Amino acid sequence: MAKNEKRERERWLRAFGQAVRERRLQLGVSQEKLGFLSGLDRTYVSALERGVRNPTVLVLWKVAKGLEATLGEILGRAEEITRASGGD
Repeated sequence: MAKNEKRERERWLRAFGQAVRERRLQLGVSQEKLGFLSGLDRTYVSALERGVRNPTVLVLWKVAKGLEATLGEILGRAEEITRASGGD
């Protein structure tokens, strides 16, 4: 993987994690509760929010459902975050 590609990937994963965290906090739920609602372990939710996990499409869908949002809403917010941080 090229250096720029790796940086872009990491930026997107962090942005997705930030979007998840923002929505979770808006709902006032803990990582543990989001894990329960999404069918995921709390530690996995934590890793997603930190941008250290590369989730599958199914996991993305589960998280969005647990956040009472569409996948498009979460990914759209992640894109906004990425653009604001200087990404494409």
